Amino acid sequence: ANLAIGDDRFALTLAEFSGRYQNVPLELAQAATLIPTDSGFNLTLPGLNVGSGRVSANGQIGDQLNIDAQLDGFPLGLIENFTSTGQAIDGNLTARATITGSSSAPKVDYRYQANGFSVALSRSNQLSSLSLSGSGTFANNQLSMQNDIQGGGASARANGTINLASNALNIDVSGQLPFEYLAQPPSRAGIRLTGAASIDAQITGSTSV
Repeated sequence: ANLAIGDDRFALTLAEFSGRYQNVPLELAQAATLIPTDSGFNLTLPGLNVGSGRVSANGQIGDQLNIDAQLDGFPLGLIENFTSTGQAIDGNLTARATITGSSSAPKVDYRYQANGFSVALSRSNQLSSLSLSGSGTFANNQLSMQNDIQGGGASARANGTINLASNALNIDVSGQLPFEYLAQPPSRAGIRLTGAASIDAQITGSTSV
């Protein structure tokens, strides 16, 4: 790291970094800088390699936030290194988020695309991988989201809100899901179903256990 001081200010530059966290290799792809301003700091992180994916972030950090963050080609299998899901998730994720507002009440706008998504159960049943995409906003303790699911004959949407303060759910799910995703026990018994089931449901209630 290099520290430059001038005009009563400093600039911190991290030119090189490599290491491991939770057995995931990390390496700085380009120099990162942190420069103070009257209202906080300006961050420039052109690229941090996380496994075979990359994280980048640029913007202002302080009482007011204005940050653009991006995730490119992040292997979803690395999730197991940080938290055990027991699902052996596979696929690649690309996402972008814009963080604005105050540091005490930030607003996050995001969009994402996950390709080749699958879990251990779907692979063991030889089900096709899925493409997931969506966008949303988090503000005032509420997540508003729109999600699309495509692949293997599946075409569905899940749109709605989750209030993190009250734990209230209000999500509409609609679309089509092939019977292959619904009828694994019958198929193992020698009963073959073809076609797709239409879905039109509303999920409400609470996320509290």
